[in-house]
Amino acid sequence: MENRVRLRVGIIGSGIAGSSAAYFLHKALGNNVEIIVFEKESRIGGRIRSIKIGEEELEAGGSIIHSENQYLTTIVNELGLEKNNHVYDDIGMWDGDSFTFRTGKKKWQTLLKVLMRYGTNPVKIQPLVKDMIKKLSQIYILQEKGESFADPEALFKKLGLYSLSQVTSYDYFHDKNISDRFIHEFMNGISRLNYGQDASMHSLVNHVSLAGASFGGYLFAIKGGNAQICEAMLQRSSAKVLKNKRVTTIQKEKSTNHAKTRFMITTEDGTKAEFDRLVMATPLEKAAIKFVHMELKEENKVSRPYQVTNVTHVLGKLSPTYFGLMEVEQIPSNILTRENSKIPFSSIELCKRNKKSGQLIYRIFSRQKLSEDLLNELFLERSETKTLVWDAYPVLTPTAKWPSFVLETGIYYINAMESAISTLETEVIGSKNVVNMLLKDI
Repeated sequence: MENRVRLRVGIIGSGIAGSSAAYFLHKALGNNVEIIVFEKESRIGGRIRSIKIGEEELEAGGSIIHSENQYLTTIVNELGLEKNNHVYDDIGMWDGDSFTFRTGKKKWQTLLKVLMRYGTNPVKIQPLVKDMIKKLSQIYILQEKGESFADPEALFKKLGLYSLSQVTSYDYFHDKNISDRFIHEFMNGISRLNYGQDASMHSLVNHVSLAGASFGGYLFAIKGGNAQICEAMLQRSSAKVLKNKRVTTIQKEKSTNHAKTRFMITTEDGTKAEFDRLVMATPLEKAAIKFVHMELKEENKVSRPYQVTNVTHVLGKLSPTYFGLMEVEQIPSNILTRENSKIPFSSIELCKRNKKSGQLIYRIFSRQKLSEDLLNELFLERSETKTLVWDAYPVLTPTAKWPSFVLETGIYYINAMESAISTLETEVIGSKNVVNMLLKDI
């Protein structure tokens, strides 16, 4: 590589996709690549973000990592970041009128309650989830060999997982003789927590969602905030990060100093920069970027609907009477819900106790904004309430139209992966795929 012209790569977005792309590029090319990252906001991390409430900093998006996530686990260890294991204990399933299921104080009590409520369904689910994890894990071997795929469809077909993405979870798990009760209560409870969607999502997503519910492996987060992963990867990659730089135009042109095609980026404030290759690490639907002197592939013109998620953090005390209980202590630490239009929230989680006041901090996921009247009904007292509204994930129902990982020769698109599945690890898999493609191209 010593005699090669230094490659100049622009990356749009500093979330997990953009930062891992920078990380992989630098690992492959070292000082032979110059990386410039454009970030529209004043912070790094994209949809990994935190919110401060009651002197505490809490994750509001991209909050959990699974131990089977080989890339993220390896990167976290490499970067020396400290892990906090995450356990969902004391769970209650709320149907709008009562808790149809609650975990016990001891493990044997929970197992007995699970058996009484759901029979052998959790046992039947385990091999299905483990088989999905085994098949998905093949990607690490393939990518280590330098393999890449034109689109997510080709990738998941290679792994033997594509068929799972073409059928709803309701249909797939019914065919596997999983009971309606387990699907509508437990499975929907987990998928509403993780994706704000029910089992009309395709079954590949729900396999992944169930894996995060301890049907294989364990969960963890980074002490001090998951955005540190992005910050550390960008630092390790020696990338130059330009914050508050929203990219508005990408123009394809022949450079006067180069025979090959170059790409000119223009930002909202008029900043211009020229690159050999570009990596899109943000959803096209949300970027509002104008492409000049090029025609995007037809499959990349599809506008994907996104699931609006309201994340409400409350410093206060839940009302036991709302849940038909007598004491606050009787309320489960984690409240999951079934699909029911009269339930105004998807989940409620007790995050932690405020160190100074001793008050409890709750995180509530909902599809619509929670009204003040509802919050007053839900809580006995509230000293602080903060809500973040964002497009968390695409609506992940079965669809045959997935974007390509290539927008135009020389412009790569990591977020094509989100049409199939949306997790921190799969975004990193998408970025590794794009970097492998780029390396082949040069």
